[in-house]
Amino acid sequence: MASEIIQDLQKKYLLTAIGDDILLKVERAFDLLYPLKLETLYLDLQRRNIKFNKEQVAAYFEEANGNFEKIAQREENTVISTVFQTKVTKDKMKAHLLVNPVINGSLGGRDEIEETLRQNNINKGIKNELFSTIIAKQDGYYEWLIAEGVDKTNGENAQLKYCFDTQEVGIKPVELEDGSVDFYNLGLIQVVESGSVLVEKIPPTSGTDGYNVHGETIKASPGKDVRLPAGKNTKASDDDMKLLATNSGHICMNGKKVSIHKSYEVKSDVDFNVGNINFPGNVIIQGSVKNGFLVNAEGDVEINGTLAGTVTAGGNIVVKKGIVRGKAFAEGSVYTRNIENSTVESKSSIMAKEAIMHSNIKAVKSVKLDGKRGLLVGGSCCAGEEIQAKNIGSGLGTNTLLEVGMRPEIREEYKELVVKLKEMEAECEKNEKIIRSINEFKKKDGQLDPRKNQLFIKLCGQYANQKKEIEIMKNRQEELELIFKEMKVARICVEKTIYPGVQIHMGKASLFVKEENSNVIYVLDRMDIKHMPLR
Repeated sequence: MASEIIQDLQKKYLLTAIGDDILLKVERAFDLLYPLKLETLYLDLQRRNIKFNKEQVAAYFEEANGNFEKIAQREENTVISTVFQTKVTKDKMKAHLLVNPVINGSLGGRDEIEETLRQNNINKGIKNELFSTIIAKQDGYYEWLIAEGVDKTNGENAQLKYCFDTQEVGIKPVELEDGSVDFYNLGLIQVVESGSVLVEKIPPTSGTDGYNVHGETIKASPGKDVRLPAGKNTKASDDDMKLLATNSGHICMNGKKVSIHKSYEVKSDVDFNVGNINFPGNVIIQGSVKNGFLVNAEGDVEINGTLAGTVTAGGNIVVKKGIVRGKAFAEGSVYTRNIENSTVESKSSIMAKEAIMHSNIKAVKSVKLDGKRGLLVGGSCCAGEEIQAKNIGSGLGTNTLLEVGMRPEIREEYKELVVKLKEMEAECEKNEKIIRSINEFKKKDGQLDPRKNQLFIKLCGQYANQKKEIEIMKNRQEELELIFKEMKVARICVEKTIYPGVQIHMGKASLFVKEENSNVIYVLDRMDIKHMPLR
């Protein structure tokens, strides 16, 4: 049935003249690229100045019996040669040549085709190789893609090729044959020599103009240039195509800029024999940082022992044997074996191998524990995107606070803002009552003495400033609450067990874990925190 329908749709026609009679033959055909439509046949007959009966032609078209049938008388102005037409797409990128079949007359040739194209201003991208085929196939109605424009190719933007590893280094210690791991070979620091090429620029390209079938130019947009990411101790080459190191040291990405930091190595503990360290580069400490001592570095800090003091770094912090009663603040990530009774904050991620216990943890991105134990218990843990651990809390119901889905500094700002706003509103209300009382006194007993009046004016100014500040604080509170509502990335993954006693905050939503759960993930669903199986 389907093949019969297809066959019925595939039709072609032929016109011929016998004496003064114009005859039409319509027949079925297979696999025509442009099957005949009745409207196309009507238009051809009209262009040839053939006076015909529409109902009669429509009946022949419908029947399509393959026989010649008389439809009209030949007139003096009847066109019997092949009729060529053109059809151009809206974007002017393609032109089709429409060929209506010849009637016992002379076949259309190259000159007629070229003249048709010339009259319709088709002068670019012409497929001359089709002419011979078109001339040979004039036994029915055809449409040929006779011309095709070429689209523009916009130029490519300049690109930067980094000649060093730009990926954030993670703790991936080598596992030894006995099952233990080597925490000493992390390869965190990348050292380069002065004059080294750090970044190479691939220049932008200008692009290639295109054109349409009318020969109109389609202008290409040139690619955009990009600046070399020059930071500290680097400079651009004379041709501005390379970024070079001006000092030997550790290469570091500070935001989008590339900088070189010189390294400082301490071959012992940081204690009374060394004193506090403040260094504009990387610091490598072969021993431990003892309680009460400070290490401040603009680059990375690597500690082979433990951290009991305080470390502030402009890059990453690696503490191979753990942070115990210490403090670590990193612009980059923090990597360690365990954290206990400590404060650790990172503008990126915090990764501990074995445990985080009774500590104050804050990370802009994630907090992960991926060791065999992977325990997070006690204290508070705040992450902007994700907290991932094997076990969270304990069977004793230890209070453990988890906050996820918001940058720690924004959450802290909101908490401080709520407290400050409450205090400010109370102070403002108090001043308002005093001002109201003084105004009532002035209405009854007249003016105040100069000293009291001066204090009253000062109080009124203070009250006005408080009102303005309260308005600013409320606007900021609304902005932060909007950020909470629009929060998208927030989850807590527990590979083994989460125990009662764990409290979860996501945005403004809270959940107190009352039952032990295993292999679960907690997410924010609208304004509620829900859990589902961890796959």
